[in-house]
Formats: sequence, C-alpha cells, structure tokens
Amino acid sequence: MIFNGQIGPKQLTCHRAVRGSFDDWAIDCGTNPVSLWNAVKTALLTRQDEATFQRPSHKASGRQPNIFNLTLNLPRSVSVYYTVEQDTIIVRGFAYDTLGEPRDDFDGGGFYSEFEWGCPPDDA
Repeated sequence: MIFNGQIGPKQLTCHRAVRGSFDDWAIDCGTNPVSLWNAVKTALLTRQDEATFQRPSHKASGRQPNIFNLTLNLPRSVSVYYTVEQDTIIVRGFAYDTLGEPRDDFDGGGFYSEFEWGCPPDDA
C-alpha cells in the first residue's frame, strides 16, 4: 500500500513505524488498511479544522510540533494522531476504543514521536 498523498500544498505520509505496522493498526482500529487510510485522507482534507489536542503536552513546545488528534468517520470510535511539519503532514498513530466502550485514557492506541523532541512534561 502506498502511504502518501497530497493535502493542499503539503505531502501526506506516515511515520516509518506506523507505515511498518499499518495492517496491525487497521485491525486494532476494527477496519482494514484501505478503509483506515481513506478515512485519514478524507478527515484531513475535509475536517482538519476540527482537530484537537488530547493532552496539554501535545501542544508545540521546544522542537516538538503540535500533535493533533482528529476523529475518523469509521464504525468504531477511532482518531488519528498527526503533526503538520514544514511541508509534510505525518500520521503518527491512532487512538481507538476497546470492547465498545467510550474512548478514554484506558483504551488503545498511541503515537510515535521523535527523539529530538525530548521528554514532554508530565500532564497525566
């Protein structure tokens, strides 16, 4: 599967670790890889202005860019974590509900950061 595209003037891609395990992410999100990727692209093209920060530490700080969270239009409650870099939007992971419960801090998912960002403040 090709994990790139264009969102406005920016290239859309996946973090290398997400790309390497995308099939597993799709299964965990209760869908298939094509549906998950299409839901990501559609959400970023049409609803990027609805993105939020799931935690205060996800706001830009030092070298770390904003880490956005945007819900996807899938049967199961799923959202995508992504960053908007200079000329690229990078999908960094997903959050999803478990066992049909509402999504909260105890459900599945996560995102990949970069070593250069350093450690975020603890805002648990």
